[in-house]
Amino acid sequence: MAILKKIVIEAFGNPVTFYQLQDDGKPIKGRGDKMTYEMDKELVTLTGKAYLEQLDSNITGDKITYLVPTQQMEAFSGKGKQVTTVLLPSQLQEKGPGVNNKGK
Repeated sequence: MAILKKIVIEAFGNPVTFYQLQDDGKPIKGRGDKMTYEMDKELVTLTGKAYLEQLDSNITGDKITYLVPTQQMEAFSGKGKQVTTVLLPSQLQEKGPGVNNKGK
C-alpha cells in the first residue's frame, strides 16, 4: 500500500497574487494576504483581504476558495462583515459554475 503525501504550497505577501488562464482562454486572477494551493484537490485558498476576478466580475471577502477543475468559488467573511460580489449581466446568462457566498 502506497502512502501519498499531501502537497500544499503556501505563499505570503502584501499581497500575494494568483493568475490562471483557463481552457476557454479567459483569465482569472486573485490576491490576498495569504494563498494556499492543495495540489491533490487543485484547490486555491486566498485569505486576508481576498479578491478574485474573472473578466469584469469579482468577489471579495475574508476568505475565498477556488476549485480549479470546476471553476467553483466560495467566499466567506467574518462575523459582522460582508462578502461582496459584482457580476456582469452577460455572465449571469451563461451556463456554468456558480458562485456561493457564505457570510460567517
